[in-house]
Parts: sequence; structure tokens; C-alpha cells
Amino acid sequence: MSLSNLSRTAVLTLICRAVESELKNSKLHDPMAVQILDTLISRSSDEDRKWIVKMKKRYSGFMSDDRRQGIGRVNKFDQITKEYISQNSNCHVVNLGCGLDTMYWRIQPGTCKYIELDLPEIVSLKKEILGNQIPYEMIACSVLDTAWLDTITVSSNSNFLFLAQGLLYYLPRAGVIHLFQTLSEKVLDSEMFFDLISRFFTTGSFKWLARLFFGITFTFSVKNHAEIESFAGGLKVTSVAKTFPFDLVTVNIN
Repeated sequence: MSLSNLSRTAVLTLICRAVESELKNSKLHDPMAVQILDTLISRSSDEDRKWIVKMKKRYSGFMSDDRRQGIGRVNKFDQITKEYISQNSNCHVVNLGCGLDTMYWRIQPGTCKYIELDLPEIVSLKKEILGNQIPYEMIACSVLDTAWLDTITVSSNSNFLFLAQGLLYYLPRAGVIHLFQTLSEKVLDSEMFFDLISRFFTTGSFKWLARLFFGITFTFSVKNHAEIESFAGGLKVTSVAKTFPFDLVTVNIN
């Protein structure tokens, strides 16, 4: 098994969770992440195996702060999802651009219908690793190809929780706006919970610094969170938690 650059981005967050889960005083219990990573290591090429081992050492060492910050966001997403499920029985949770996430096993969604969506390459990788251990629906497409919304709203168009962790700030602005517009047209009595990068890292010299320090380019941000409400009718920002350089945002969709 060889990992593409795209697959490696998904594996990075998996490594972060697996490393944390194996610590004595872990802030995250995620044995499925450990299992997936172990399977991946055993099946990977020599080059990819060396890269994974190197990144594990980094997240255990000088990148520990990055790991802890990332785990903090993971825990918040889990918390929000559990709260939504407890208040909305038989709801739908749609994990967008989720990579190799293992939320399903962490939150135990019960009667809630859990759906994951990511690019075909990532979905194929996860299925190759886990096979018939995946008990939920997976949709292989770009989040910007919003035809997937027609698929998941065939039987119901209400009580959806859409999750987007580590996703929106990599997408083109027009694509994000179109996503919110389509959500406002297709669903009712629903929510979206997502993280946003500070606008500092998407403009001017700060964008260049983000490229230098993070090795990536962030594309989408907002001047203020109320701006999101202007993307479409029926959108209402109900909470914002600031954890620089990220903000965690909840939007009601009515």
C-alpha cells in the first residue's frame, strides 16, 4: 500500500489521535485510531512506514503542542455531537471531509444515522483498511459536489448535524458559500458545526507565514462570524468559541 500526498494529510490527524490515545494520561480514548494506524503501518511501503514512524515521534516530541491543540478540537466536536444526539433522537450526523476519522466508535451514536463523506481516494483507503468493520454509510465525492445532499435527504430533510473539521478553510470561498446556500435550501431544523482559521492566515503576509510555518495555504475565512449569515437565508450563528488560531462555530439552519 502506497500513500499519496492527499492520503498523507488524512493520516496525519489519525497519527495525532493514535499517539494521544496511547499516552498514560491521555485526553482522548480512541483505540480504533490505534488499530487503523497499526494496520496501515503493517501494510504500507517502506517509505510510507518510515514517514509514519517519523510523524509519530514528532507528535510525541516537539509537535506535542500541535497534538494537544488538535485533540482539544476533536474532543469539542465529539462533545457537540453527543449533545446533539441526546437532544435529537433518530437524527442524522454527517461528517464532511472526515478523512480517517474514528468518531463513530468514540461517540457510539446509537439510533442516530451516521454518514461520512470524503473524496473517493480517502473512502477507498478507509475501506481497504477496515473492510467490513465499517457499520455506517460512506459517500465518496467532493463536499462541493452538493448532489450528495439529495441522496441523504430522500427520506427526511430535518434534524441533521453537519460536521466540518479541518475542512472549510482549504476550500474556495465561492464553494463554501455555495455549500451553505445548498444546505439552507435542502434541510430544516438542522445545525452545522465547524472550525475556521483566523483571517490573519488567509491575507497578506500572514498568508505567506502560514505557508512557511504550516506548509499549507488557507483559502477561506470571514471578517466576522455574522458574515456567514449573509451567505443564505435561514442561517444563524448561535455560538463561537475562540481557540486561536481556530474558531469553533455553530450555525443553525432553518
